[in-house]
Amino acid sequence: MSALGIAIIEDDARYRRSVELLIAHTEGLALAGSFASPRAALAAVEAGACPWDVALVDVDLPGMTGIELTRRLKAQHPGLAVLILTVFEEPGTMLQAICAGADGYLLKRSSARDLVLAIRTARTGGAPLTAPVARGVLELVRRLGQTEAARASGPARVELSTREREVLRCLVDGRSYQETAAALAVQLDTVRTHVRNLYRKLEVNRAAEAVARALRDQLV
Repeated sequence: MSALGIAIIEDDARYRRSVELLIAHTEGLALAGSFASPRAALAAVEAGACPWDVALVDVDLPGMTGIELTRRLKAQHPGLAVLILTVFEEPGTMLQAICAGADGYLLKRSSARDLVLAIRTARTGGAPLTAPVARGVLELVRRLGQTEAARASGPARVELSTREREVLRCLVDGRSYQETAAALAVQLDTVRTHVRNLYRKLEVNRAAEAVARALRDQLV
């Protein structure tokens, strides 16, 4: 059986090197690419250096979030397994990553053994989540479930403008304000204004809550 080709997209050089060494010394895994930025990874994809078997993607990356990178990679190569590898434990970030198509979500403090197991699990169709991540996702689902009765009672549907829905869609896709402004060809301050209006209309205070409300009420 051929080794699984693993790509790493991580801007922390020291951590990236540690993962490279782990892959190099693990039977059945092979380093297929290592990139310090999403742009470099996408350039490799466009040059025909993909699909890899599994891509390990950080969330906080230069120029583009790992969530947006995940969305683009999965759009081009649905069969590619994308495993988020990050320090972020915030449930909203997890939700955005999953909505973008991530096949698993692992914290960087996970052991080498757990990382290798997660890589193999993601490639075989599983959805590896570290315990804190699983708890966060369950808590988010629980909160959404607790509001289902209120939703079923027939609250007035939120009226959003076309542009507000476009901005909300970008939030759901995990795009930053800068990426949203570029995608919609508007100024950054315009995006901020739309986000403030969205928070007011959706009665939320954070992007994660806006995403959860959008998915719960099928607003996008």
